Amino acid sequence: MQNDLFGIILAGGSGSRLWPLSRELYPKQFLSFSEDNTLLQQTYLRLKQFMPPENILTVANEKHVPGISFQLGQIEKQIPHNILGEPVAKNTAPALALGTYFIRNIAKDDNPVILVAPSDHLIKDDKNFTKAVLEGAKIARQGFIVTFGIKPSSAETGYGYIKVLPDQKVGDTGLKTDCFKEKPDYETALQYVESGEYYWNSGIFMFSLSTILEEFEGKEPEIINKIRGINLEKRDSLRGTYENLPSISIDYAVMEKSDRIVLIPAEFDWNDLGSWEAIYSVSENNSGNNVVKGNITDIDCENSLIYSSSRCVCAIGIKDTIVVETDDAVLVCDRKDSQRVKEAFDSLKKAGSDLYKRHKTLIEEWGSIINFTKDSNSSINNITINENKQYKVNNSDKNPKHYYITRGTALIKTTNEVKTLNQGQSLDLNDEISYIIENPGSENLELIEITRL
Repeated sequence: MQNDLFGIILAGGSGSRLWPLSRELYPKQFLSFSEDNTLLQQTYLRLKQFMPPENILTVANEKHVPGISFQLGQIEKQIPHNILGEPVAKNTAPALALGTYFIRNIAKDDNPVILVAPSDHLIKDDKNFTKAVLEGAKIARQGFIVTFGIKPSSAETGYGYIKVLPDQKVGDTGLKTDCFKEKPDYETALQYVESGEYYWNSGIFMFSLSTILEEFEGKEPEIINKIRGINLEKRDSLRGTYENLPSISIDYAVMEKSDRIVLIPAEFDWNDLGSWEAIYSVSENNSGNNVVKGNITDIDCENSLIYSSSRCVCAIGIKDTIVVETDDAVLVCDRKDSQRVKEAFDSLKKAGSDLYKRHKTLIEEWGSIINFTKDSNSSINNITINENKQYKVNNSDKNPKHYYITRGTALIKTTNEVKTLNQGQSLDLNDEISYIIENPGSENLELIEITRL
């Protein structure tokens, strides 16, 4: 355990590449593929092996903060988790500047070392990951920015590449870098792989606080200077500043311009799970080389991924196909077209469908909402409020709402009164007023919400 090590977990994402399992409000870091824990939970637990939990910070869009708080609370309820919500998405450079600013204010050490880790990558070998990070920390303390490169196994066009200088070593395993390359076409990627001098860019970095501040000041002073003016205690201060920041990645802002980059060749299994084809590649196959999960019957299928989250899915004679079922959508595509799933996501978004945005079940820190049905006249939800939690009802839209208690006891709170409703009782909300429905009991409170549109 190294007390001067801090971690920034980047938990952004639009949920587009693994639709329909992921959605805008439920991106892939909230999903679990190979273990019981989600990708976000795995990332947190991985960092906790070599740094104190209070040194771990998660930076995400504010709309994902309730889900992150819920998931981290599932694995460690006793520890308050550091979570910063960005009011608008501005890519990774502003997110890192904000995280660094936060760490500077809470760190006891004047110059801590910071590890930056995406929340949605699959890393199976925690032992070698920890070994690489501890080696990286030594190099970062010398004033370098450390990146962890993945030795390419194929001419992958979905990753960025980093060229190294093999004859310029730093530390036991580090290599000075020559340049960063954006996602190439296939022929260029093939040249990179055959040269033996390129690594995939994993998006995992390490640096000391002073080093990253110097790099921001020299290369993107606008970002770091505006971030320094934020009062983290005031939400309006963060929003006002963030809306005026440039949207730029840390690669463009700093890494591609810096002469202080050292790459450590990663010896741990890594995959960014950027498509359903990637999910297929890391999952166990059956005798037909099919990956199946859920209530599946496959007959004479080959080399396919078939996923069911709720209903029975029967597939007959399909080959090289991806089938993903959720309770409100189904995806079917050829495996070679898995990178095009984002086109379906974007099409739904453009059409104004909620299917790009949310599942029928929406998990919140206080409980969950399941949408039973919605049409032009009404919306019906089943709401579960966990014990000692509360659900805030804002009726600013003036749509009449009816609540029926199906289980438990509810405290209905307004500015002027508090009343108790038990199972079988109901409440009509017609005024433009905010209510709080609180669960004071030791079991979940369940109610039906009917909104007239």
